[in-house]
Amino acid sequence: MKEIPRHVQVTQMQVANSNPKMWNTPNNISQCPLRSFEKFLQKRPVEVCKSESPFYLAVNYNYSNDDIWYKKQKMGKDRINTIMKRMDASAGLSGEKTNLIQLEKQ
Repeated sequence: MKEIPRHVQVTQMQVANSNPKMWNTPNNISQCPLRSFEKFLQKRPVEVCKSESPFYLAVNYNYSNDDIWYKKQKMGKDRINTIMKRMDASAGLSGEKTNLIQLEKQ
């Protein structure tokens, strides 16, 4: 396995030392992180709601409004990488980026 670059290590330490928190926002349900996560869990198949289940699941494009939104299979690394690139472009992030999936393979 290849060594993780220093800028990534520093970022990980900063996150570990920052003690990030999210709060329930009952007055703004549409932007509440707790409600969003609960909805996310409701739309997953029951079989993949265990602590050892993958977090990122493949999308079930053939769902009805009250149906399950995700498949029982994990989302592929290439798909996650594509999503991350789109988020990066949409957010206008700049600077050096490291593909952690590629580091994992080495």
